[in-house]
Amino acid sequence: KSQQATKADMAKFQQATKVDIEKSQQATKAEMAKFQEATRADIEKSKQEVKGDIEKFKQEVKGDIEKLRLATEAKFEATKAELLKWFLGALAAQSGLIVALVKLL
Repeated sequence: KSQQATKADMAKFQQATKVDIEKSQQATKAEMAKFQEATRADIEKSKQEVKGDIEKFKQEVKGDIEKLRLATEAKFEATKAELLKWFLGALAAQSGLIVALVKLL
């Protein structure tokens, strides 16, 4: 004997299928909401890490600039002292030469 689906059987099948589809849609929506929230959290975490890295880099650059400024200032002071030493030496030699010339005349 062959079995044929009745209209009632088809209606039950359609209703069951409809319920399954709705459950699947709701489960998918819930999973998507979880994924979106996790993604937002990951983005915020990454954003904070990048901000931290940028701040750390800024502090390192400021430190490097300060070291360079101090080194340049020290070199400038050393050069100034060296020039003063040479200038005073030349002035003393020039004064000695003038005194010797005055004595000769």
